[in-house]
Amino acid sequence: MENLRDADLVDRARQGDDVAFGQLVRRHHSSVHRAARAVLGSTLDAEDVAQDVWLHAYVHLAQFQETASFKTWVHAIARNRAIDHHRLARRRRWYGGSHAAALPARAELRSDARSPEELVLDAELQDRLASAIATLPERLRVLLDLWHTGQYSYEEMAQIVGVRVSTIKSRVWQARQCVAKALCADRRSDGVKAM
Repeated sequence: MENLRDADLVDRARQGDDVAFGQLVRRHHSSVHRAARAVLGSTLDAEDVAQDVWLHAYVHLAQFQETASFKTWVHAIARNRAIDHHRLARRRRWYGGSHAAALPARAELRSDARSPEELVLDAELQDRLASAIATLPERLRVLLDLWHTGQYSYEEMAQIVGVRVSTIKSRVWQARQCVAKALCADRRSDGVKAM
């Protein structure tokens, strides 16, 4: 399989051959990660984006038209996803209060110590997060725990659990999405209760 051209691997992957897609991931993951890191400047953010890129490529492989090489196509996805990630992070920082630098007098009065309200809110968020994770099916919860430690590569996680790397990436993504939805649902229900 390692001797096959990308085009041959793409053909096989389109026919449902996960091993062929896994070979494409192994072949191009480091360059996809570097492309994302070049835009983001962060290794951790680049890993999140790379995971998203491979999931997107897997789901949309049928749309790859082969007018360019697979590598060019997947790098374009990586660049676009990294730019989107960067824009979203900037918006979060702006609306989260990091634009206080534009108000120097106010910034001087601000303390870096957490207020009691912030500490309570953080504790509530941690409780909600723990509850959301606890409701996950075991096959997702175990992988999310392994992924969150940061001690294991996807390949090591695949060996521990006994499934393919692409399955690990998909399940970690699914677990993160389930937790995010649960937290958003909690937030919405709190808003309704407050009314």
